Order: sequence, then structure tokens, then C-alpha cells
Amino acid sequence: GLHGRYGPDDVLLCGLPLFHVNGVMVSGLAAFHHGAQVLLPGPQGYRNPTLIKDFWRLVERYRVSSFSGVPTIYAALLQIPNEGIDVSTLRFALCGAARMPVELIRQFEARTGLRIIEGYGRTEGTCATACNPYEGERRPGSIGLRLPYCEVKVAVLDSDGNYLRDAAT
Repeated sequence: GLHGRYGPDDVLLCGLPLFHVNGVMVSGLAAFHHGAQVLLPGPQGYRNPTLIKDFWRLVERYRVSSFSGVPTIYAALLQIPNEGIDVSTLRFALCGAARMPVELIRQFEARTGLRIIEGYGRTEGTCATACNPYEGERRPGSIGLRLPYCEVKVAVLDSDGNYLRDAAT
């Protein structure tokens, strides 16, 4: 599933703002629904440069299982050394809000051993509409598969953004 089977021993680091749908739904309520804990690293979250600098040590100290971020967060975390820090409790990380470059995914996964789950959603759709599966085939650079009860289609638009036709499968 999308949430990697969270349980009571899991800790999700929520560096996204709680006024944003991901911070509330994906990193908050989804975790609480499964009895997991949520670590709120201060009111500024990822906007606090100290959080990025101390990220790997927070993972070690609080035994973080998962976190959500945007591509720029992952790029910034690649610049922070984590040698000698125990990050073995991390199982996966979620990425959304913008397309994540495939090379960034590969570099981050190779360096950390983490699995990045990319997804797509909108505030109006309670955040998640599609995502790569936690288990099974993932396609880096893809938004993955639609989630239950969501309807999606891919359309071809002209240069002005006007609908031309549905895209072929």
C-alpha cells in the first residue's frame, strides 16, 4: 500500500507545513490511523536550514521510519554527510509536489538504501491520487498507479493548454 504498512513502532518525520494537505493527510492522519507516531521538527519544518543540517541525526535519535519531501529536499539531503549515523530504521520516503529527476532518485537511493515512492495529487483530491507501489515494480520518474476510488486520465493539450484528445494507453 501507499503507506508501507505503518504500525505502532513507526515514527514519521513531518517537515512539511501542517497547513498543507500532505503534512496533514499523508504525514499526519495516515500515520495516526495506523497508530504510528509523528515527529514535528519545529514550526518551520524543512524551511529551517538547521533541520536539513541535522536531518540524519534526527533520524538516528528518533528512529524515524519514513518521511515525505519535495525534490529539492532530497537534493539538499544528498549534500549532508550521513556516514557513521544509523539510519537503518528508515524504510521508505515519499516524494511529491514536482517531478523528481530520475538521476536524483537513483543517487539518493544508492547513497541511503532508501526506497523513494513518488506520487501525484492535489489539495482538492485530499492529496494523493496516484503513486508508485511500496512493493512491486516502481518506475522512477513516474507518478505510478491510480489509488482506489480515484479516476484519472492522461490528455494531450495544445501549446496554449487546450484539450485536444485523450492520450493513447
